[in-house]
Amino acid sequence: NKAIAITCDCNPVYCKSDPYIGSKIAVAETWRNICAVGAKPLAITDNLNFGNPEKTEIMYQIKESIKGIRDACISLNFPVVSGNVSLYNETMGKSIYPTPVIGAVGLIEDFQLACSNTLKKDHDIFILGRTNGHLNLSTFSLEVTNIESGFPPDIDLKEELKNGNFIRKLITEKIIIGCHDLSDGGIILGISEMVLSSNLGVEITIPELECSVNEWLFGEDQSRYIIITKKPEKLKELSENEGIFIENIGKVKGNSLNIKNSFEISVKDLNTYNKKWFYEYAS
Repeated sequence: NKAIAITCDCNPVYCKSDPYIGSKIAVAETWRNICAVGAKPLAITDNLNFGNPEKTEIMYQIKESIKGIRDACISLNFPVVSGNVSLYNETMGKSIYPTPVIGAVGLIEDFQLACSNTLKKDHDIFILGRTNGHLNLSTFSLEVTNIESGFPPDIDLKEELKNGNFIRKLITEKIIIGCHDLSDGGIILGISEMVLSSNLGVEITIPELECSVNEWLFGEDQSRYIIITKKPEKLKELSENEGIFIENIGKVKGNSLNIKNSFEISVKDLNTYNKKWFYEYAS
């Protein structure tokens, strides 16, 4: 009845700015991916891709990246069991971005308890983890404003560990029926992917903010999950007992992705736009 969870992650833009923090985040994102399906994270393999190590700045990237991976793995009890290295990756003397790709594996004891990014009608939608609205080096900044500057988001590995363990408890005890970890693109991308995979609408209410609407929607703060539940009171009770921050942001209802007082798009149109590029490329 067992199942294996496998994932692979890295954000080279983060690593270019700060290879130490970027590499910690790469490990943590694989941790979140594994936890989000209800699996116990077991181990990682690292695939270290860099430019010419004879250049001082590249050797610095390698050194800091390895330190970041090490510190994250120790904090999360997530050992490195294998790896490989690819160096001298450059064209016309220009190196690739530092890309320490992290592959990870986890174990689901009973495959029937595996959690997907499913939406279910009339269920409540919560965000687990705090949203501060970090937009520096985010997908929004890169794709919408064309700005690549600043630093990656901060990451608290103790909070990452606590939130991931809590997510697995919620899945095992059947408190939640859907889960999606948050990383590139922030809340709005995570919600959109859940809407697309389930073909169901959502109604989202943005909470009172200390950041802007765009920062809340697209911010890439760490250690967060979208969770779907029919047991909101039980969820609130458990999270309060364990000191976990959660926030009710809406409900699964209707036929659109509706961010109240901000914007709305039908599920049909969202599907069309999501497939538009590939269809045009294929034709």
